[in-house]
Amino acid sequence: ADGREFIPQAIAQGASAVLYEQNGIARQSGLEQGVAVIGVPGLKKHIGDLASGYFGRPSSNMKVVGVTGTNGKTTVAYLIAQALDAMGVRCAYSGTVGR
Repeated sequence: ADGREFIPQAIAQGASAVLYEQNGIARQSGLEQGVAVIGVPGLKKHIGDLASGYFGRPSSNMKVVGVTGTNGKTTVAYLIAQALDAMGVRCAYSGTVGR
């Protein structure tokens, strides 16, 4: 289903604003029931930056470690997380295997 079909439901449930992918739809930006409904071309490309700005750019206060390569990424990432935990450093691990 196209998420734009749920704009009226989002407004009914209290959304204060709605951004939607403008490409491929004739809908016009404007106000609906006092709620700003704004079409953004290429929204998928920009949604991460928009969300980061809305929440005060939380990643700007984080150190990020990335592990790349062909083999051993999960093990290395897990060992880094364990080492940081052991040192009392708050950390999180994200990967395809999980933690």
